[in-house]
Amino acid sequence: MRDISHLLPGSIQDVLNAIASCDGTVRLDYLSKPEKRAWITQLIDKLNYDTLSRDHKGSLRQYIQNETGYSRAQTARLIKRSKQELAVQSLLDATEGNLELTPKQAYSLTAQRYAPLTR
Repeated sequence: MRDISHLLPGSIQDVLNAIASCDGTVRLDYLSKPEKRAWITQLIDKLNYDTLSRDHKGSLRQYIQNETGYSRAQTARLIKRSKQELAVQSLLDATEGNLELTPKQAYSLTAQRYAPLTR
């Protein structure tokens, strides 16, 4: 898989600017499905999705839809899956001693990890 980190926006403000200037073209249509999933996971991690406001989360979802061409439902599923993958990675890092977690953080990550993919 090729490096896609250069395709990530630098901040939530960059996301808002991209949404404002969107002309309807899908920018990441040349990426494969696994590369798009990796891009979404990296984007969510870089912008700390869980700490964003409700409005900014909605803007980020819209940005992902614009850039990938995925539907609203697909985007929601992929965001949820990405959050689970990041939770698993954080738990693995904690068990290997590379990351220290408080009990509250460990509980939150475990809950995210085992959250069902559907409501």
